[in-house]
Amino acid sequence: MRHVLLTVVGATVLVAGAAPPASAQRALSVGVAASVPSLPGTQHAMITLEAGSRRFPLRFRADVAAVSYDGVAYQYQASLLLPFTSSRVAPYLIGGVGIETDGLDGGPTPSWSGIRGGVGVRYRLANRLLFVESVAHSGLPRPMLSLGVQF
Repeated sequence: MRHVLLTVVGATVLVAGAAPPASAQRALSVGVAASVPSLPGTQHAMITLEAGSRRFPLRFRADVAAVSYDGVAYQYQASLLLPFTSSRVAPYLIGGVGIETDGLDGGPTPSWSGIRGGVGVRYRLANRLLFVESVAHSGLPRPMLSLGVQF
């Protein structure tokens, strides 16, 4: 137990020492996205919350999506994003895990859970990010094609 405690304290000190100063870190960004009804794929609307650092390219994103099949389902997702560049146009990879419940009465039992992965492209426009991404989910019939903006 003592070794575990020392390891945790040591790792915390190491990460805190290596972390960039607060002035160099990006604030949280909030985004909204939706599918385009005329394009193939699962129809959905999504809210995103993303966090990361300027010095470390890997970013964390949490999503909540309302998805339309024959009825409405809700997806809760946690993903990591890896942008290839920090230029105005930036392609990226996205991968993570998620669960889905059926409608508001879906209860605590998910109707789907699994991994997800895909690709996207961001375009920086002033202090906003416009993005388009395609993400496939294990166990779901079609990928989700999203168009969105982050603030």
